[in-house]
Amino acid sequence: MCTAKSILTIARVALDLPLVQPAEYLAGDADAADIGRIVRVGFGHRQHTGVLIGLAESSDLDPAKLKPLVALRRDLPPLPPRWLEMMQFCSGYYQYPLGEAMAARGMGLVYGGGSIGLMGVLADAAISAGGEVIGVIPAFLNELEIGHRGVTELRVVDSMHERKALMAELSDAFLALPGGFGTIEEFCEVLTWAQLHLHAKPCALLNTCGFFDPLLALFDQQVAEGFLSAANRALVLAGPEPEPLLDRLLSLPPPRVPSTSLLET
Repeated sequence: MCTAKSILTIARVALDLPLVQPAEYLAGDADAADIGRIVRVGFGHRQHTGVLIGLAESSDLDPAKLKPLVALRRDLPPLPPRWLEMMQFCSGYYQYPLGEAMAARGMGLVYGGGSIGLMGVLADAAISAGGEVIGVIPAFLNELEIGHRGVTELRVVDSMHERKALMAELSDAFLALPGGFGTIEEFCEVLTWAQLHLHAKPCALLNTCGFFDPLLALFDQQVAEGFLSAANRALVLAGPEPEPLLDRLLSLPPPRVPSTSLLET
């Protein structure tokens, strides 16, 4: 006799900011009006604070293996929509389409080799879709067991400098997702290399929720005040959605700037 599986309402919660690790919990009495609210999750004394970023129904999960939402902070207002959308992005809601879209276009992923955070989610999505994923990680991070064990190839190097150089060598284009200091530093470095004609590979920003608007405005200000040429500003591609931006990277020829740009900032 077949027994029908019960339908569970699953709460998706963003934890561990700023890495925004997604996790699933029993939703309890949470409903759509609670999306964006602060929640507490876990058992007993092992509780964590997070943000409810989505609800879904599932018949494949064992409720005995899921932790419950301990408390919903309905006394506090939900997060503003833009913050919520950003958290949904960083927790993997939009990474699955990006990873799948890359694999569908035959585009491999070269990244920093980690298993956590936003890039870990992207790597998981690309792997699940059958895409090639190459990770490049310094030994000291790999020894902390942060390295992704499921990638096509994991290259372990001695330093951060060697990591960036090898990633640049292996890549045919550069696409930055929302991130912190390292993201900005690495993106501006490859832009500088393009400006100096050290490579002619496209450089793009996935500008989800307008995350990079302030950076793009800074580039425009640099042009307006004479610190950056319009030709070098044009090296920066940007778009809010993954698929059109990937298609643009595939269709556009590598950007080239006049040789006089070597004399410009």
